[in-house]
Amino acid sequence: MSSPKIQYPDLKPELTTTADMTEKPKTALVVDHCTKYFPQARGAGHSEVGVDEKGFCVFRDVSLEVREGEFLTMIGHSGCGKST
Repeated sequence: MSSPKIQYPDLKPELTTTADMTEKPKTALVVDHCTKYFPQARGAGHSEVGVDEKGFCVFRDVSLEVREGEFLTMIGHSGCGKST
């Protein structure tokens, strides 16, 4: 599996005119094929869902693009790894 690629393109504030509103907004964040594991203690059962030889898989092969003016919201139960 390749390394995750996270890019933060250089964004500079600009004035927007009516003519500019038909253009596609600039990309603010790109995440490409990102996977995150937490190490699993030795002797822990590998029968658990999401656990393999690399540890506990929090998310696998996530790709997304957020453009200027868009919001990204992550929701989940308390302690599920949202801030990871």
